[in-house]
Amino acid sequence: MESIEVQIQERINLANNILTKLNSYVEPSRVRSSSRVLSVDFTAHSASPQVKAIILELSQWQFVTKELLINAFGETSRYTKLFQDTIVEHKIGFNYKEELTNETNTCIAALYSILESMKVAGPPSSYSPNKTSTKEPLVFISHSSKDKAFVVALVELLEGIGLDEKSLFCSSVPGYWINLSKDIFEVLQGLFTNRSLYVIFVQSPNFYHSAVSLNEMGAAWAVRAEYCSILTSEMEFSNMTAVVNSRQTAIKVNNEDAKARLTEMKDSILSFLGKEDISAVIWERKRDKFLSTVDPSYKKDTSPSESSTTEEYQQLMIEKMKQEKESLLKASIRGNIFPSSNKGSLHLRIFNAGKSTAKNIRIEWLNETSTVHLSKPLETIEDLSPQNNRDYRLYLVNGHPDTMRLRYTWDDDFKVDNTFEEGLQL
Repeated sequence: MESIEVQIQERINLANNILTKLNSYVEPSRVRSSSRVLSVDFTAHSASPQVKAIILELSQWQFVTKELLINAFGETSRYTKLFQDTIVEHKIGFNYKEELTNETNTCIAALYSILESMKVAGPPSSYSPNKTSTKEPLVFISHSSKDKAFVVALVELLEGIGLDEKSLFCSSVPGYWINLSKDIFEVLQGLFTNRSLYVIFVQSPNFYHSAVSLNEMGAAWAVRAEYCSILTSEMEFSNMTAVVNSRQTAIKVNNEDAKARLTEMKDSILSFLGKEDISAVIWERKRDKFLSTVDPSYKKDTSPSESSTTEEYQQLMIEKMKQEKESLLKASIRGNIFPSSNKGSLHLRIFNAGKSTAKNIRIEWLNETSTVHLSKPLETIEDLSPQNNRDYRLYLVNGHPDTMRLRYTWDDDFKVDNTFEEGLQL
């Protein structure tokens, strides 16, 4: 499992993605009365669809980040309270962009403060990253109720490999759901608290319109539950925008690799539950029935399936191992600007978000201007290990640009002269 420091840095990187979206958002012009006597702003007091989407993404990010800190340090920890104090109620005004940017920057600054504090004082005594879970394992299907037909077929597939009501939870299928008189949210909270979960996210367009499903995903991510995603035939990888997104491997039922991916999921679940495998012949029959049910275009392969599936699975695993090995060799240099404790100044932080040490880091200021002053020149950084950073103080003069454009060039164990450009909002 990744360290809490790495997990917090991942949350910061996701928040920086939100800032990038805010930076690219152009607020619509306001419609005003043409009357000479009176000038009235007729703009509705409601956010555009783009702003609403950013507000939803920021709220989900805050929820998951808070759950991560609670899970790591406890609800009463000073670190958890520090972040909690940065969350405010979203009020729709005319300065959407500025308000949301300030809120996001404040959250990021709190997380950086937590990282800096941990370097000096260490984590709280309640933090125990290596504790072994003795909780009873459970497979949890997170889905939208509008995808019930798909989920029923999935439950039948899991029943075929030996799962029952003691090892499977699915709120849409009788026998696996919440009993009458039980509070649904209390039951869900109890599952995430008291059971060791393997979560299957049935990702579909319906899933992204379900607040409960998105909160389940956020909670699963925060407690670092094991998981996999299954995409319905009408769902595209590019539409996976929540915390479990297209950067993680997923199963798409109408893709060529669906058979191999489902076999991989089956092996992972049985290992998680400590159950014995079923015969390949029985599995292939049940898997093909599932695919033919959920994918109207599915055609059963009449060729020797066992050997071809095994070969395809081996190729996928080789490719996955290759990608994981390469990621260990790569550094990732990025920047962030956040408020300083000194009034009238900002901090520019250059950090390594990768998994390898970056060497010979060269930083170019592409839109250098006399209205932005640095406390010291952007020097060449000899090396920067993962999750470490260098700070510069910024001073702004009236008329300064909205963004500071930087280009980073560095060497790492993967290649020489990696480059990345980004615009940081001032």
